Amino acid sequence: MSSLTGAKVAKFLGLRGARFLATKVDVPELIRQGRELGKASSRAALASVRQEVEELQVKVGGLAPHELLAGAELKDVCGLVRVLSSALMPPQEAFFDAIGEQVAKVAKVPDSLDALAHFALAAAEAGHWGISQKVVKDLCFGGAASPNSLRGGGASALALSAAANGALDAPLLEALVRSCSAGEMDLTPAHLGDLRLATVLAKGVLDKSDSKVLSFLRTMCNDVLLDDPRGAPPAWLQYSDYLTDAEHDLSQALESCELPHCRGTVINGAFFPVSSNALKAVICLEMADAGGAYFNGAFGRCTWQMWKYRVASAAGWRVYAIGKDDWETLKDTEQKVNFVRGLLQGSPLDLKAP
Repeated sequence: MSSLTGAKVAKFLGLRGARFLATKVDVPELIRQGRELGKASSRAALASVRQEVEELQVKVGGLAPHELLAGAELKDVCGLVRVLSSALMPPQEAFFDAIGEQVAKVAKVPDSLDALAHFALAAAEAGHWGISQKVVKDLCFGGAASPNSLRGGGASALALSAAANGALDAPLLEALVRSCSAGEMDLTPAHLGDLRLATVLAKGVLDKSDSKVLSFLRTMCNDVLLDDPRGAPPAWLQYSDYLTDAEHDLSQALESCELPHCRGTVINGAFFPVSSNALKAVICLEMADAGGAYFNGAFGRCTWQMWKYRVASAAGWRVYAIGKDDWETLKDTEQKVNFVRGLLQGSPLDLKAP
């Protein structure tokens, strides 16, 4: 996954971005803004301050990695990167490389462990698997896998990043759940949602976990929604009111195909805008405003969307995906109906790969 840089970043946000790039970036102020946005503490909350995150992304894009690292503490830079990645606006890969090189040096420093765990998750969310995997290994070797070495949020972040990298086994899950249990008062619904997602991505890990782990997960996680970057549906709205305009168009195309379907459903905590019980399938438009793609990436599907697909697949649902460009080239209802009909007659996504 590649990110926008330089002039491309300015183009991403137009004149506002150009003004930011033309101004020397104040790194301490940048870190302060990152901390403020980090207080949102969830992907859903960051979706409500998207403009501020966009502005932060542009400012970071005007810096070289060494400039940012030289002007701030590593844990603050990790927090900044986590904010951007959680909002589907990850910085350039060079930032992840530069931070990753520093991790092994501080992986045993207690007050850095939580920030580094969040960085490991940020790298996974941005699709930089090699970096995320290395950070997870460095953290586990440095003691983060020991019970109570992380706060609840850091433990849930490490659990999800380890699961995404195929490294979450029963002993590691037990240690991280113990950290979560010890810091239970610090846990948010977003943290619990990440922990729930981790257990889905790490196939079979629950079968090898002890009763205390299972009891904690059942009590704390089974009823929480996953922390979706598209935002959480407000409790007072019907799920159908939470669809984007494009998703409503998709629903209308399915109606024209005479396919019974639901406008909004939750599968194992993951929200899907369009689904069909008749086909046991979810049909997804991969667009950034719906949490399905990066706002600043060259490729359509984001890591988070793939994780949601794996959640649906684990529950026995088939997944059909439609890219933004494919959908937007369809000019009228007839073209959309024909496209959807052909899609559903074909094979669903192959989700065997991580």
